[in-house]
Amino acid sequence: MQGEAGMHYYFHIRAESASILDDEGLDLPNISAARIEMRASAEDLIKAALYAGPRFDVRAIDLEDESGSIIETFWVRNIFH
Repeated sequence: MQGEAGMHYYFHIRAESASILDDEGLDLPNISAARIEMRASAEDLIKAALYAGPRFDVRAIDLEDESGSIIETFWVRNIFH
């Protein structure tokens, strides 16, 4: 992917009831680091679900680059695969 090095990435949380937009994001060295962060975020969401119980409705995390393009979606259910 062109222009990956030293990019700013955003991690938007998509839930059944609403979406939470990441307005701060993170500076990461490349797309691989962004994917690792996205998976770690999904794992944190699963841990939160243990406390939230049936109210937990997070479905996915959208990875957005600094140009505003969604470059990948991580479905939280995939954390179990």
